[in-house]
Amino acid sequence: MSKISQEAVARTCARLFDLPVTIARMNASYGPDGTGGLPIMQMDALMAGNAVTTRWDPCMYMPIHTDDITAQTEALLDGASSTEATIVNWAGDEPASVQEWCAYIGELAGIDPVVNSVPVEGTLRGSVTDNTKRAALTGPCKVSWRDGIRDAFEKRHGNK
Repeated sequence: MSKISQEAVARTCARLFDLPVTIARMNASYGPDGTGGLPIMQMDALMAGNAVTTRWDPCMYMPIHTDDITAQTEALLDGASSTEATIVNWAGDEPASVQEWCAYIGELAGIDPVVNSVPVEGTLRGSVTDNTKRAALTGPCKVSWRDGIRDAFEKRHGNK
């Protein structure tokens, strides 16, 4: 609910104060720094010997690397060309499931990752979005999810 109300406030302010606004709906962001985002938090859990639990099999997302987020920010802000809010799905170009990226992390680490699926009725099965508008403003992402996860793995856990 808070996201919906925040978007409503942003759209209202755009109209009332004649402000150009971009509302970027973030998907699964990730990168090597800080907590790393969902894929990297799951990487760290696997590397600590823990299982990953997700709510569906497959549980799909469109992960976007922090390098792409940084590279695309200016274009998204420039895309706010009118007082009608520009709404874009800010996600990577490739869908990937929690199960896929955990399996890939397992390959990198030489481990057999455990991913438990515990269905939770009434929840989303993930988030695969239409990025046509974002891509028109920013161009394609430069970091594939596999390359980004490998880079984060090497920075956080070395070459196992």
